Amino acid sequence: MKSGHPRAAWRALLPAGVLVLAVLLAGCTGTSSGTVSPPPTPTFAPGQVLQVIGDVTGNGFMLTGVPRGTIDTVTFTIGLVPGIQAVNLDNLTVIFVDAVHTTTLGPVDNLTGTPGKGQWGIVAFKNQPGKPNHRLDFDKEAVITVGLKDYLVPGELFTIVVKPAEGKALSITRVAPHQIAAGDNVLGPP
Repeated sequence: MKSGHPRAAWRALLPAGVLVLAVLLAGCTGTSSGTVSPPPTPTFAPGQVLQVIGDVTGNGFMLTGVPRGTIDTVTFTIGLVPGIQAVNLDNLTVIFVDAVHTTTLGPVDNLTGTPGKGQWGIVAFKNQPGKPNHRLDFDKEAVITVGLKDYLVPGELFTIVVKPAEGKALSITRVAPHQIAAGDNVLGPP
């Protein structure tokens, strides 16, 4: 075959042409409108009344015999799902589930305060108008801390179920980091 043959030129250009076409079809032209796409809107199950707001964190510390740390409490913030007017937290049930146990945790006295092992408590309210109460409404949020009966170890998967008296339960599934630091650790989704 001659190097000056017209088909040889096309054979050399064909892969480059396919690559250019793929880039154009994918929208990867390098131009930008300067706008950022909004984050996806969260979806909620029918009947769901509560949602997690922000990060779920665990209090980490070093325990003898566990070289990468442990977690003894988990803290998260809950608020209302859009469209829900109010939820009373007086009859809230909190359940901790790991690979071995399912444990219904007891609330601290009067629901508010720092929990001991096997307890949960509302440690703070955010955006609370008027007199303090255990009712979530409007933009009010409750910060809840769960005192674990057993420590979480690195890489451990767990679920916390928060069930109000009315409405569907909120399930929070997270995993402990593979290296737990002293203090707050963000617990990521599995």
